[in-house]
Amino acid sequence: MQKKNRRSLFSHGNFVAVLCQRVNSYAASEPEESIVELEFWKMSGAGNDFIVIDNRSGVLPEEPRARLFREWCRRGVSIGADGVLLVEPSPVAHFRMRYYNADGG
Repeated sequence: MQKKNRRSLFSHGNFVAVLCQRVNSYAASEPEESIVELEFWKMSGAGNDFIVIDNRSGVLPEEPRARLFREWCRRGVSIGADGVLLVEPSPVAHFRMRYYNADGG
């Protein structure tokens, strides 16, 4: 049996679909709601790695964030990261960046 490369199991394209399904299952009152694509990037710096999401359109609601981010940051069973960076709109700048720890806080 050939061992699969971890990178191929956790590729960008595969997680777009998984993240979208989970966002809708937490945020929607009806799980049958249409799936919204949620694109993300995995970035690293200074020995830490982060899931970066452009949320300027507000597609990721406030309510399920702590639970979602806790699940997404778990290494070995999900994307795995030290935290999540959200790029969001700002009334005084081009955008603001919000940081969430791996525990969702």
